[in-house]
Parts: sequence; C-alpha cells; structure tokens
Amino acid sequence: MFAPYLAKSAALFKAHVSKEDAFEDENIISTENTLGGLAKLGYAHLDGTHVTTADLVGVFSRFPFTSEQNEAQLSHAMLIEQYQNPASIVRTDAGVKAAAEAALAKIKAYFLEQGETSEVEILSSASAIAIQNL
Repeated sequence: MFAPYLAKSAALFKAHVSKEDAFEDENIISTENTLGGLAKLGYAHLDGTHVTTADLVGVFSRFPFTSEQNEAQLSHAMLIEQYQNPASIVRTDAGVKAAAEAALAKIKAYFLEQGETSEVEILSSASAIAIQNL
C-alpha cells in the first residue's frame, strides 16, 4: 500500500515544483515529470490534505507538457482517461472538471498547431484520436 508514503511524496513533489527556477529551461523536464507524478497521486490518492483538488487544478494549469515525450504522452493520456471516467474526480468535482477541460483544450490546440513539426510528440496516436472525440 502506498498510504504510508503519500505525505512525504506529495511534499517532495510540491517542494520541487515550487522552486524559483523550477520552470527554467534546465529544470523543465524534471518539473513536468514531477507535475505528472503529482497528478497521478491525485488520481489515485486524493485525500484533501496531502493531495488536494487545488493540487490537480494547479497541475492542469501547466498543461500541455511539451519538454519530454514520454511524460507528455503519459500525463496527457491519463488526463484523457480520467476525463472519460464519469466516477473520476476529474468529472465529479466542478473545479477540477473545469480545469481539466481547459487543460484538454490547451493540449488539443497545441497538438493541432504543432502537428508533426514539434520535436516532442505530446500525444500518442490513441490519445490523438481520443482527444478529438472529447
């Protein structure tokens, strides 16, 4: 069970993304990976104390992830999956749902604008199809 590690993990993730230089070029890959980890904690272990709806909203405000292909594709795919699940916090909490919809719109717009010219493919082929149907 992950519960004994939730508080420490969430605190470390939040500390990393709160650093003054977290979004500088030399740190953006680790920061986006950390934000992806925080979102994954939120999807599975949202407890309102260590991981909150505000944390998910904050992560979604940073989408799309564009610095590293694996994390971008995984994080975007997981958001799409969560949005498609009517029982997910992404659909059941009005604030999270609004932030998720805004994030999905930004991901879709970036994907359509960048197309095949981007160095980082932010969506897998399955996610590219799924996002068109949202």
